[in-house]
Amino acid sequence: MGGPTGNAAIQSSINYKSIPNNTKDNWWEDPGLRKNVLYCISAPDTSIYYLAAVISAAVCLGTRHVAVKMPESPRWLVKHGHQDAALDILATYHANGDRQDPLVLMEFNEIIEGIESEQANSQVSYLDYLKPANHHRLFLIIVIAIGTNWVGNGIISYYLSPILRQIGVTSTNQQAGVNLGLQIWNLILSTTAGLNCDRIGRRPLWLTSNIGMLFTFAIVMGLSGAYANDGGKALGLAVIPFLFIFFGFYDIAWTPLANMYTVEILPYNLRAKGQAIYNITQGCANAINQWVNPIILDAIAWKYYGVYIGILSAYVVAIWFKFPETKNLTIEEIAVIFDGESAGRVRQVAASANKMADDRVSIASKPAQSQAGPSTSHHVEQV
Repeated sequence: MGGPTGNAAIQSSINYKSIPNNTKDNWWEDPGLRKNVLYCISAPDTSIYYLAAVISAAVCLGTRHVAVKMPESPRWLVKHGHQDAALDILATYHANGDRQDPLVLMEFNEIIEGIESEQANSQVSYLDYLKPANHHRLFLIIVIAIGTNWVGNGIISYYLSPILRQIGVTSTNQQAGVNLGLQIWNLILSTTAGLNCDRIGRRPLWLTSNIGMLFTFAIVMGLSGAYANDGGKALGLAVIPFLFIFFGFYDIAWTPLANMYTVEILPYNLRAKGQAIYNITQGCANAINQWVNPIILDAIAWKYYGVYIGILSAYVVAIWFKFPETKNLTIEEIAVIFDGESAGRVRQVAASANKMADDRVSIASKPAQSQAGPSTSHHVEQV
């Protein structure tokens, strides 16, 4: 939006999901784990829940205070005819207030041309995602939405306690220690990856994450199977570090990139409906995941991991062939990757667009010129 261009991806990738949402749920569903984490609070269980509610409310109030002061999206302002305000935001956050800075002018020109191009076909519906130009985008939205909980993390997160019991870790204190360690590990890894996503790139993070999870999950399956067969405690305990390694690979891509990447690949006019498709698909996939996992895990135990090894293999292939690199590209430049020549108009007519936008900038930045006479204003409008 209006944030510094060098930090836009970082700001999008670091959010409350730096601690995977499904793992934090595990704390409050198990009273034993909850008491170990909050052992220093001498209060009834109901009071602990009240405390959690108060803390959540305080965070919401703080978020509301920040949201009120957030700058509006320059693209939204341009689309609704507020070019002056859009230019002010770009200049403030990208050039220390200099409205004539070359970077600001370039971004302003690109936004204007991009919005004008999109408005040529302003009637947008969900059926637009069935058009050939948007097939690739729809594929990525659905694949990423499903993958957020279907690449093995869901079964480990929601059913960590049964998994630990299967490998011989039955003590509540030990399970709480493993869970707490995973939370800290997830926070560190996901935040580090989010801070470096522009330096490393999207594709390297996606590929490293999923290939790493694939091999790690295969090792977890092998160790779990060996423990189930001979009951060696060392084999069971060996699973624990590989759970950390697995989540480390998950954290470097799925936590920071899942939401950010789907927003990056969507042009302004398709973004709202694209995010709706993402959220609906993710919710349905998560619901199925939560209902299916306990039944199959109880029936075939560690053998169920083989299903996720197959899913991860498919994701590695999909990422290799279908996930484009978007590092250091503007939304208008990313549109060219997906739409080809139809989006190339942004660059093909850059000269005329820049001239038109420069005239608009001149009017916005030099209001005194409006008094130069009707002939001058008429000439500018013709341009």
